[in-house]
Amino acid sequence: MKLKYKHDASFLQFIEDTVLPVSLNRFCRDNRVSKIYFYSDIPLPKDVPTSNLKILISKNLAPSCDSNLTLATSFFESHIFDFSAPILQVNPLYPFLSIENLFNCYSSVLSSEFDVVFSSLRTGQVIDKASNKRASDNYFYDIGAFYVFTPNQLLSEQTRFYGKIKKASLNAVENVNLRTLDDISLYNQVINLGGLVK
Repeated sequence: MKLKYKHDASFLQFIEDTVLPVSLNRFCRDNRVSKIYFYSDIPLPKDVPTSNLKILISKNLAPSCDSNLTLATSFFESHIFDFSAPILQVNPLYPFLSIENLFNCYSSVLSSEFDVVFSSLRTGQVIDKASNKRASDNYFYDIGAFYVFTPNQLLSEQTRFYGKIKKASLNAVENVNLRTLDDISLYNQVINLGGLVK
């Protein structure tokens, strides 16, 4: 996160000390979650019990990898995975994602209804610059909150977007994402109002 978002130390400390423990504990308590791979260059937050068998810690290899695909390949190969089983990848900067929504998206890939599910935001009309005509009314933007995919297809296709793709919309609370110091007050307001989504 330090390299990608260039946050200052106090913001990163808030993510590590407050946001991550709340999110990890929330996922650990849900019986539909069988394993959490905590992939980071920081140790497990102190408020998360290290004895929790659901959490597997892996050191982030990002500085030594030249692409996201290389990073993903390295991660898959260093763990015991069924490469054909779907994986749900969650961005910790979206702390209010609904586990119910994530489970439904995961299930749609597990059942082969879709090959990939990603979090999206509808941005409206797309204009074809060459013809100056409307190309589509249904353009969706990948916001990076989560992805569901299978490792074997990702590695085979060499891209995150392949086959039958589902675009999952988020509600207003799920769409809260932490990018600046100002977002910390919004995070605290949602928590104080009991806005954590199940």
